[in-house]
Amino acid sequence: MGLFNNDNQMEQLVNKHQWDKIGKKLHDADAQSRLVLATACGNSTDEDALNTLVKLLHDSDEKVLFETVKSLGHIGSDNAKTHLQALYERLPDGKDSLKSAVLASVAEIKASNRR
Repeated sequence: MGLFNNDNQMEQLVNKHQWDKIGKKLHDADAQSRLVLATACGNSTDEDALNTLVKLLHDSDEKVLFETVKSLGHIGSDNAKTHLQALYERLPDGKDSLKSAVLASVAEIKASNRR
């Protein structure tokens, strides 16, 4: 089990916009907690959700990175697109699946901005 008692607690913190509390716990959070956080932030329209996802773009866990990339695509802002493009540029060769996920999220953002 993660740093939080259950997955619902993480979602509740995001829904209640308790970003200071999330930020303090994020440093010591395990991969499962960070994964849940990335998912919850992707469902939020709060600007701090984007800021939290940007922090998670530097995560060492590949599952967390994939979920973060997907969530940034859901947010759909130009700012999210900029951070995704920066991630794409710094990904090493051999990370083809992650690069494809980044491109898919960028395409999702572009499509949502055309609506």
